[in-house]
Amino acid sequence: YSTTDVHYLTDKMKNNAEVMMVVAKHKGGSYMIKEAGKDVLSNKTIALASVKNIPHTLKYFNYALRDDPDVVLAAIGKDRNALAYASPRYQNFKIRYLAMWIIETVGILYLTGE
Repeated sequence: YSTTDVHYLTDKMKNNAEVMMVVAKHKGGSYMIKEAGKDVLSNKTIALASVKNIPHTLKYFNYALRDDPDVVLAAIGKDRNALAYASPRYQNFKIRYLAMWIIETVGILYLTGE
């Protein structure tokens, strides 16, 4: 099974949470999450796995997940540019979050000595 072959899966398999969780967790497979069925693109657990792997996959999930603070923070915590795919209410927080992200990152680097 190759996650790059997701488009060959049946619709039933594309809506299967277990199958698509494998795709979401696979390094190259997260981009294939766009092939997932509607039910999968509404699944918070799969969204979290996918955006933690490849943050820009946030754009493929339904509006409710792109508006969910846990999912959005997981995505922008790894790549702040993923904020572009979050719901509009998060767009207003861009400057404030960026400052917070810089402080947290610098603070973590300072504490770890990296």
